[in-house]
Amino acid sequence: MIAAWLLSLAMVLQAGPPGLRTIARAQMSRVEEARQMVARTETDWTALWRAHAGDTPAPKVDFGASTVAAVFLGERMSGGFSVEITGTRLQGHALVVEWSETRPGREMVTSQIITSPAHLVAIPRFAGEIRFEKVDR
Repeated sequence: MIAAWLLSLAMVLQAGPPGLRTIARAQMSRVEEARQMVARTETDWTALWRAHAGDTPAPKVDFGASTVAAVFLGERMSGGFSVEITGTRLQGHALVVEWSETRPGREMVTSQIITSPAHLVAIPRFAGEIRFEKVDR
């Protein structure tokens, strides 16, 4: 168990950018309520992807090396909203997935259509607890 945690830690702390690979970014996700989700197995991934994109074929993910983290904002009453997973950090034995939301400004002209912004990323495989935290940009 400790060896697996240390391996996960080493993968999270690898050099370079935060180790995020965008799998999908959407303004029209089928997930209508705000939620954060994690997929660690092909079965989890299939369920997550179907909730997000219906019968559209899911992108391939190597779950031997990756975990999928997803943030769904839920329904918004106009365009101009977006979500971005911005990074990860360790906090104790947990991995914190940081994300931010962009909202349209008061003077911004937006489409008058219901949207459901989402961001799905692959992160280095992590076997421990994963939490999500909204951060300001």
